[in-house]
Amino acid sequence: MAALPKAQQPDWEDIRLAEILKGARRDISGRRGIDRAKPLSKEDMRDAFDMMTSGTIREARDLAILALAYAGCRRRSEITGLDYAVRGEGSDGTGILEVAEDGIWIVLLRSKTSQEGEPKRFFINRKAAPQCCSAIEAWIEAGGIAPGTPVLRAIRGTGKSGMVDIQPVRNRWRAHTGRGAARRCLGTFATKEAAVAAQWAAADPANPSRSPVFAERITRGDSINNVIKRRMYEILCHRRLADSKRKRLRPEEEAECRAAADEYSGHSGRRGSLRDHFEAGGSRHDAIAMSGHTPGSAMLDTYSLETDAKKHKFLHGSGL
Repeated sequence: MAALPKAQQPDWEDIRLAEILKGARRDISGRRGIDRAKPLSKEDMRDAFDMMTSGTIREARDLAILALAYAGCRRRSEITGLDYAVRGEGSDGTGILEVAEDGIWIVLLRSKTSQEGEPKRFFINRKAAPQCCSAIEAWIEAGGIAPGTPVLRAIRGTGKSGMVDIQPVRNRWRAHTGRGAARRCLGTFATKEAAVAAQWAAADPANPSRSPVFAERITRGDSINNVIKRRMYEILCHRRLADSKRKRLRPEEEAECRAAADEYSGHSGRRGSLRDHFEAGGSRHDAIAMSGHTPGSAMLDTYSLETDAKKHKFLHGSGL
C-alpha cells in the first residue's frame, strides 16, 4: 500500500516478522469475546407457522423474514437489501428476490463476502421448504410488493388496510398468557401501534386501497433482530404455558422467556439452518452452495464441528 520499491518491501517469510504478526493475532483474539446468536431450529419454525395465523400483514411480513433467514440461510443485511423481481431504478438494494414455479431465487449483487465480485445466486427449493416459500409469496401478495421495490418494509400500526383489527392478536395472547399478562406482553403493539393505526385509518377512511405498508425498505439490522426476538418470545411463552397446563404465566416466567428470546438475533436463522443441515447428515458441498461460504471457510467449520462434537462417543457406556 505504501508503494515501496521491491528492494524495500518486507520479507514476509522472515521468521521475525512472522512471529510479530502471530503475536498481534494472539493478542487480538485474547481480547475478542465470542457472542454467538442462539440458532433457530426446525421446531421454532414449525411453531411460528402454527401460531402466526391472525391474518395481519405484520405477521405475513414477520413470517417472510423468518423464512428468508432460515430457509434462505441469509444474513440480515442481505435480507433487508432485497428488491422484488428486478433491481429498481436508482435503488440502493444489494440483491433481488425472484419467485419461480419450483422455488425462490435470491440473487446477491453485493454481500459481506462479495463486495465487488460476480452476482451470487441461491435457491430455496419449494419441495424442500414449501411453507417457507409460501410465506414469502404470501407477504409479497399481502404487502402489495411491486417489481423493482424493496421486499421488506416497515408497517403502520397493526397492518390492516382501512381498519384496525388487533383483536385476533389480542385473543391469541390472552389464550397464551392470560388477560392481564396480554397487556404486558403486547406492550406498544397493543396500545401505541393500535392508536397510530386508528389515527391513520380515520385520516382517510374513504380510501381503503391505501396500503399500510411503507414504501421504504427496512434498513436497520436491529429491525430484523427485534422481529425475531419478538416472535421467539411469543413462541417461548406459548411453550411454557403448554408445559405448565395453566391459564397464564407468572411474571418470573415471562421474564425468563424474555431473557431467552434476547439470545436470538438476525443471524439465528442462518446459524440454525446450517446446524440442522449438518445434523441431518447434509454435505459440506450443499451447505456451501446455500450459505455462500468459501470451501475453506473457518466459520463454516464451526457449524460442522459443533454438530460433530455432539455425536462423538467419548466415554460412551462408562456410566460416569
